[in-house]
Amino acid sequence: VLTELEPATRYSVYVQTDCGSVDNFDRTAEVTFMTRALPLSEFPYIQDFQDLEATPFAVEYYGTGTNQWMIGSATGMPSTEELSSLYISNNQSNYSYTIANESRSYVVMPIQFGDDLEYSISFDYKVGGEEGYDYLSVRLCDGNVEISENAGIPAGIDILNQATMSDWTNVSYTSTELSGAYKLLVFYWYNDYGGGDGMPAAIDNIRIIGANCPSPASFALD
Repeated sequence: VLTELEPATRYSVYVQTDCGSVDNFDRTAEVTFMTRALPLSEFPYIQDFQDLEATPFAVEYYGTGTNQWMIGSATGMPSTEELSSLYISNNQSNYSYTIANESRSYVVMPIQFGDDLEYSISFDYKVGGEEGYDYLSVRLCDGNVEISENAGIPAGIDILNQATMSDWTNVSYTSTELSGAYKLLVFYWYNDYGGGDGMPAAIDNIRIIGANCPSPASFALD
C-alpha cells in the first residue's frame, strides 16, 4: 500500500527486483495514476478565480492532446475585478485552441455535500468551436467513477452540454437529493481535428450553495 501521497498529484509507479549485487534488475512497466483531490466540504463555495489562496480550487486535471484547461487572465467575466477564469488553452497562456489537434480535457472537483436539504450549483460559461464537433460538457458524477482520458466524460447528471455560445451565459442546477452525497463535478472539453473558430470553452464564477429551506418548484391554483 502506498502511503503519504499528495492529493491531486500524478504518480508513476513500477516494481523492481532486488538481487543484491547484481546490476541487471528486472522491472515492471510503469503504471501512472492521479490521486484524488481533497473534496470540497465547506459551503457556500464561491470561486471567481481572483484569489486562489483565499478560495482554493482543489481539482484534478486530466487530458490528451494540446488543448487543456488552465486558470489564467486571458478571458473572464467582464463584471469581475480582474479578468481571470478557467479556460482551454493550447499553450498554457492564451484563450485559444489548436483546431487540428484532437483534444480531451477534464477538470474534476470532488465534493462532499453536507446535511443541507437543497444544493444549487451554478457557473458562467462561454464556448466556441465547431458546432456539432467541439463542445463543453459539465456533469455531476458518482464519486467512485474512474476518469479515463480517452473515453469521454463519465455518466452522470447533465448540467450542461453546449456546442457554441459566444456570450457569457449562466447555468444552474438545483437538487434536494445531494445531502450527504459524495460526487465529482466534471468539466469536459472536446474538440476534433476539423474546423472551428479558435475560441474554446471558459468557466467563471462557480457557486455551490446549500439551503435548508428548499426552493418552491411549482404551484397550482385551486
